Amino acid sequence: MPVLLAGMRAPRNFGDDYADEFDDIYGDISGGISVALYPFFLEGVALQPELNQPDGIHPNVKGVAIIVQRILPDILKLLRKKSLR
Repeated sequence: MPVLLAGMRAPRNFGDDYADEFDDIYGDISGGISVALYPFFLEGVALQPELNQPDGIHPNVKGVAIIVQRILPDILKLLRKKSLR
């Protein structure tokens, strides 16, 4: 079964050392178990107030639409690979 690991990034206010170590986790995991990696799930949405709920962290409907638009090509690529087997 194809797997796409969707990565996340730590907020920089957690400290640079912590954020750097956290950010590396997803690449380490995907390489260690040979799964595809989508580096940052919130790409294009994070820190955009108009794309997030009032908490400023979680995407709203518009933000989710952008996430889907950005991640869908990677998902379709995995599904095509699977169907070629």
